Amino acid sequence: MTQFYTAIPVLETEHYQLRGMTVGDTSELFAFHKNKEIMKYITPDPVKTEAEMREEVLGQLKRFSDQKEIPWVIINKSNGDLIGSFSFYKLHMFHKKADMGVVLCGDYQGRGVMTEVLEKVLSFGFGELGLNRIVGDICW
Repeated sequence: MTQFYTAIPVLETEHYQLRGMTVGDTSELFAFHKNKEIMKYITPDPVKTEAEMREEVLGQLKRFSDQKEIPWVIINKSNGDLIGSFSFYKLHMFHKKADMGVVLCGDYQGRGVMTEVLEKVLSFGFGELGLNRIVGDICW
């Protein structure tokens, strides 16, 4: 079995950086996770307050420490903006599988972000983590 990480690894593509999510990202994540249009295919009940978003971030970080999730934020390298979140969740290292979860702020949807990012995260998942199965639902 692959050794699990003690810190969320940073992944780099040409235009984007995926770095570990932190509680300090709460306000920026809340800005688009509260948007019903952005979240319509993910949940009918998006977060309503920044406090709810903070609890979600804390939950994701707890699941990372339990080796059940790897939560990243997506940073646009050209301007430093936080433009999305990505995670391997339902991570099960023994069975070597995970699901993918992605939320991109509206300005970056349909602009090839995930085309670039997916190549890197899939390579990481199958290579570094040694997963056999990665599941992704396509929502838009």
